[in-house]
Amino acid sequence: MDVSQKTCRCRPFLSLRPAADRKMISSNPVGWVRDEENRNNRMKKKKKITHVALIGAMWMSGFSTLQAQHLEPVRAGMQAPVSDSLRTRTQHLDDVEVRAKKPRSALSSVTPVQTITSSELQLLGITSVGDAAKRMAGVQVRDYGGIGGLQTVSVRSLGACHTAVSYDGIVVSNMQAGQIDVSRYSLSNIRQLSVAIGQGSDLMQSARHYASAGILSIESRGIDWTSPQPWQLKVNAKTGSWGLFTPSLQYSQRLSSQTALTFDANMVRADGVYPFTIQNGRYKEHHKRYNSDILSGQGEVNLFHRWDKNELSAKVSYYNSKRGLPGVVILYNSDAEERMWDESCFAQMVWKSQLAPRLALNARLKYAHTWSKYEDYNVKYQGGKLTDIARQNEYYASATIGYNLGWGWTTALAEDFSIGDLRTNVVSQPNPTRYSSQTAWSLRWKWQRWQVDGNLVGTYISEKASKEDKGSSDSSSSSGSSGSSSSVNARIPADRKRISPSIAMNYRLLADETLYLRAMMKSTYRVPTFTDMYYLHIGNTNLKPENATEWNLGVTWAHQLEGNRCGIRLVESVCKPLLTPIIIR
Repeated sequence: MDVSQKTCRCRPFLSLRPAADRKMISSNPVGWVRDEENRNNRMKKKKKITHVALIGAMWMSGFSTLQAQHLEPVRAGMQAPVSDSLRTRTQHLDDVEVRAKKPRSALSSVTPVQTITSSELQLLGITSVGDAAKRMAGVQVRDYGGIGGLQTVSVRSLGACHTAVSYDGIVVSNMQAGQIDVSRYSLSNIRQLSVAIGQGSDLMQSARHYASAGILSIESRGIDWTSPQPWQLKVNAKTGSWGLFTPSLQYSQRLSSQTALTFDANMVRADGVYPFTIQNGRYKEHHKRYNSDILSGQGEVNLFHRWDKNELSAKVSYYNSKRGLPGVVILYNSDAEERMWDESCFAQMVWKSQLAPRLALNARLKYAHTWSKYEDYNVKYQGGKLTDIARQNEYYASATIGYNLGWGWTTALAEDFSIGDLRTNVVSQPNPTRYSSQTAWSLRWKWQRWQVDGNLVGTYISEKASKEDKGSSDSSSSSGSSGSSSSVNARIPADRKRISPSIAMNYRLLADETLYLRAMMKSTYRVPTFTDMYYLHIGNTNLKPENATEWNLGVTWAHQLEGNRCGIRLVESVCKPLLTPIIIR
């Protein structure tokens, strides 16, 4: 009875087996119970193993799908064998186009090139373009002193008139003095400064670049197309001794994915009253410098637009300043009454287009107007006052077309044409107008370790000068030059023509090492400025143009040390500039 009760209690387990098996085992109830318990334990183990296997299979399936999704966009043009279930889950990415300028290496350039970026300028604590140029080898900066004073750049002692200053791809000109004041450009809006001896490495540059003995290139910040924020605003202010205060503002706005606008403004204010000591025999006198104040402001607006394989940039800039000229230090006389006002504005446009896979075109347009006024109060002038006013206008157009011939050959042809005039209120000074045409043809050959660049620059200049009736109201301006009008030769100079050749090459000495040997020979040509030819009693239209020849031989080497954390860089160059001075016929 007890056994039957135990058998009945185990009857629920009989549902796991067929009826025939239950009849066969019923003759031994105790053995059947033990056998069923063993079978139940084995079934539980099989279920656990099955669950683990299913979970592992699902995880491996998901990993394979993710791997296929990540690898398929990378394997462009390759069809991987993927099952239908996984193929439906693959995500296809759209095409991505990346536009950027390929950085040019100064080590592999055929001519010496030095570059300082905006981040390096901040680390060095440089506050002006002139101070940045002083840190470059072979560059001399003439600083005429004072806050906001004139600063000119000269390359290898050839003079500021042989060194071009390029601002966003267009050379800045001053036909009156021939020198460019680099102190007018604010570092707050500069992305990069570079100095090239001879010429830059870009074949698509203008003919004025090819015609210069050296180039100081200034590139503004431009627009950041990759920034996730459509607009950026930066306000900065600096202060210093003697009342120096220089605030600046930069604002950029992306109007769309193809159009952007930037605005930059800055101001310089200083009183310039600083103390100094002079030795007068046994006595020391302490004085202060007066009439050296300055107040200047500059603003510019830039427009950028790009479409297909075209880029268009337009710029409008305005500059205004008024300052005092302290003059020389004279014992017992601290009077200084000289004042100067400067105003300049220009508008320029640069268009770059890739017309075909091997054909490119760059076009440039510019109009510039400058106005300057000089005043001095002294009893030596008629009426006790001298006022000189000068105005300049320039119209400039340039185009460069380049073509890749293949087999390592590339050629470019650049044409520049400009009209410039000078108008003054000085009665004895004529008003000149200059017509300039410059044509540059360049050819580049690059094969294995060799690169050779050569170009020919043709210059044609024609002038005319007229003596207009400037009226009696300007008599005060000519009083300081009375009696000198007879010495001014108003003869129009003959047309000037010249072809200037240039050749540069480099050779990589070792295939697995950045070691280059380079050489250059360049000839340049400069005509006298309007001041040299027409200014009062010192002007002379019989002056001959200057011819300059540059020779350069150098070695460049760079090596990255183990760990890629530091390196060695060596640039050695030997130059020999030859300059024929201005000669009177």
